[in-house]
Parts: sequence; C-alpha cells; structure tokens
Amino acid sequence: MKLNSRPVPVWAARMVAALILAAWMSGCASSGDRHAAQGESERYLRLGYVQLERGQTQEALASANMALQRDRKNADAQNFVGLIYMTQSDYPKAAEHLREAVRLNPFFTDAHNNLGAVYRELKQYDKSLAELQTALKDKTYQTPEKIQLNLGNLYVDQGVMSEAIRWYELAVSANPAYVRGHFALGAAYQKMGKGDLAAQQFRKVIELAPDTPEAARAKQELESGARRSGS
Repeated sequence: MKLNSRPVPVWAARMVAALILAAWMSGCASSGDRHAAQGESERYLRLGYVQLERGQTQEALASANMALQRDRKNADAQNFVGLIYMTQSDYPKAAEHLREAVRLNPFFTDAHNNLGAVYRELKQYDKSLAELQTALKDKTYQTPEKIQLNLGNLYVDQGVMSEAIRWYELAVSANPAYVRGHFALGAAYQKMGKGDLAAQQFRKVIELAPDTPEAARAKQELESGARRSGS
C-alpha cells in the first residue's frame, strides 16, 4: 500500500523558511545584546577598580553595582563588591556576594580566600577553614602567602597559637618581603612570650616598609616590649 505524497505548497515552504530566518536573526540579536551587556559590565568594573585605588569607596561600590546590573553572572564583579563590603566591615553582605562569585566560578581562588576571611570575621570557623583549604589547593596561585596569613589569623582567633605561627612562618617563607606576614608573626611570638623572636619580626617590618602603618605599629610594639623588659 502506497501513501499518497503531496508536494508542499510553495507558500508554505516560504513561510517555514521565513520563520527559521526570523528565529535565527532573533538568536543573533540576543547574543549580540548579551555581549554588549557583558562589555558594559567590564567597563564599569574597571572604573570601580580605579575609583577604589583613589580611595573613592562609595563611587567604586556604585560602579561595581552597575557592573552587576549589566551582568549578574560577572564573578569578578561579585568578588569586587564583596571586597568593598569587607573594607566596610559589612561581613554578611560581603559573604553574600563572595558566595555568588565562587558559585559562578568554583575555581576563583581570590574569591575563596576572601570568603574564608569573611567567614572568620563571622566566627564561622569551619566554613572559613574549608574555603581557605580550597584556595590553597590552587598551586598556580601567585600569592599563597595571603591565604597562609588568613589561616594563621583563623588559628589565632581559636587560640591555637602554635598552628598560627606555623602558617605565618610559611607566609613569610613564601614571600620574605610580606610585611603583613612579618607583623602577624611578631604578634604571635609576642603572645607566646617569645619576646626576642617577636622583636626580630617587628624590626623586619620597619626595615621592609618604614613609612607604613605596619611599621608605626611595629615601633610601638618594640617600645612596649622594651618597657616590659625594663630596658
């Protein structure tokens, strides 16, 4: 038994072709709109970086939020907004944006490190440790001393000074010019009653960065240490 096959009318074929073409053009337009929005997002983000370097924190935050309005999936912008909230000590808001950054990009080491630091401030120590350990797994990360410093800080908060010192020592070993690492190590030695080792670290801070707030604090620690020893 043969089925009757009728030729498709010309008008119907043309209608189908027109629909296909319209759908393709719509897809191209949508793709173009997405690329344009992503480009605008990046431009606002770059502006935010410049503003933050200039100390214009509120302007930087406004620019970063504009970047997110253009592209909510911009993980760099989510991380940047989180960083700004960190500087303002608004840790719940910082955590919200940093969690989104690592959700969008699970391999975003900076965001994992920043989120670990925020969780420490929120006293969510298990979450902090998990984020910092994730960050430390990235062997290509160029500044591991920042992660190691945050791990040291985490253990200081929990009163585990021997472990804190171990991480601070790793930090300054990874980067011998890391001023924040030397100061933290000096403060940890001081808490452990190791005055001579603490003084060595504070002097190192002054040597490396004499005109910084860390150096001013190091001088104060050295002077208070001298008074305590009676010299």
